[in-house]
Amino acid sequence: MKLLKRIRVGFWVVFLVLLLLLQAWGGGVASSGTVSSGKILYKQAKALDKRWEFTKAEQLYKKAREAFLKKGDSDRAQQCRDAVHRITMYRETYPHTEAQLWDLLAQNFPDVPENTREEWISSGTLEHVTIDGAVRYLNVIVVNIKYRNIDLFRRDPKLLPGYNKFVQTLLETVIAKPRPSPFVQYSDPADYRATGTLSIPRGELPGDGTLRVWFPLPLLTDPQQPVSVESVTPTDYMKVPPDGEDISLAYMEVPLKELQEDLNVSIRFSFTHFEQHFAVDPSLVGSYDMDDETYRKYTRSYGNTTITTDIRKTARRVVGAEKNPCLAARKLYDYVVHSIKYSLMPATLWPYGKPASVYVHENGFGDCGGQSMYFSALCRSIGIPARATGGKQMFSGAYQDHFWAEFFLPNYGWVPVDTSVAQMAEYVTNINDDQKREFEDFFFANQDNMRMVIQKDVDVQAVPAVTGGMLYFPGAIQNPDGTCEAMEDIPGVGFWGRC
Repeated sequence: MKLLKRIRVGFWVVFLVLLLLLQAWGGGVASSGTVSSGKILYKQAKALDKRWEFTKAEQLYKKAREAFLKKGDSDRAQQCRDAVHRITMYRETYPHTEAQLWDLLAQNFPDVPENTREEWISSGTLEHVTIDGAVRYLNVIVVNIKYRNIDLFRRDPKLLPGYNKFVQTLLETVIAKPRPSPFVQYSDPADYRATGTLSIPRGELPGDGTLRVWFPLPLLTDPQQPVSVESVTPTDYMKVPPDGEDISLAYMEVPLKELQEDLNVSIRFSFTHFEQHFAVDPSLVGSYDMDDETYRKYTRSYGNTTITTDIRKTARRVVGAEKNPCLAARKLYDYVVHSIKYSLMPATLWPYGKPASVYVHENGFGDCGGQSMYFSALCRSIGIPARATGGKQMFSGAYQDHFWAEFFLPNYGWVPVDTSVAQMAEYVTNINDDQKREFEDFFFANQDNMRMVIQKDVDVQAVPAVTGGMLYFPGAIQNPDGTCEAMEDIPGVGFWGRC
């Protein structure tokens, strides 16, 4: 009798174990279509994702999405698609294997000794990640090597002439001009009229669904007014006009089922941008109202302007005993200009990865956006309100993406600084030391009129809020960006080069 009981107990234990194994196995099969299978697949995918095993993770995310869609769980299905899009961004941002990198370096730097090129790779300083167990290098690694090595930059027949021309033009047309009265902060307005366009072949869009587009336009600010939208074509697509306080975006919806031909959107606009000259007397700077909403907003740690303990320590070290916010900001400006090298940054920063301010602090290099966010984080960390302002610059006569920074001084307002443009003086060969210092000095508390402001700060949320997917560059909408629930690819990726 006891033997029979033991056999029965053993049978049920084995049965339960087999049942659990079958449930776990069944949960990994996308064809089951149950919510539990979707959840299990999603959990497995996230675990692989965290280990950067992207190929396996992507496969499981897609199976999980199918399971969620079969049960009508569109929210979780969207989370799976967003995860696949993020993986796609990482692959496109870091495309080069080590073997491909070797070939790139040999092709682009034939005069650099092979052992030096080997040191670049072995040092670990070239931006890279490990995907699926293999090291992958940043897509703009070649030009970054030139930016970080001035001698190599000056050998480039395309880069150096452009920089020489930009710096010389700014020195002659802006910096050398007589200053207006110290009581006049905005002067010498420049009028602009332009047409922003977005063109996508019909075959690259789904047959159904809604393409949602956020189209950046000039923002009404103190140094930029008036602003006018003169025409929108087609008018039927416009749903929300650009009337935000912190970012200027025209929101459009394209019903793809009704679209028979190629998508062609154009918005004609005009604006006036003023030069800025802040003759700040440090003794006249007032005190901050720390309870003011604006003060709290622009001294917080958030998104790409994250403040870490190390960033705060660096700011305090650089500033030392200086308590005046204007003089302290100047110290931080000089620190960024002379200590942080210019370098293009990966597209996969916050909200997908590391905040830009942290990335720049840890690596010692960054582009116009990264430097502006880092300068803002340094200022914020010691109680100076600051922000990274984004839009376009027209130094070359064309509209090109750009970010700069502003810090707030009581009795004066938002004071502009541009560390990355100031650094251009380091690269050129056609100016002397006095002109170099003059150039660097100008971009603290002064600004040219060759700008178009689109957003007052980085990471400003799109208006209306994004639904049905994720934007390609959610923190810096300097070009048309969008979502479409019927598209497997990220719509915003396809916009680049078409606007």
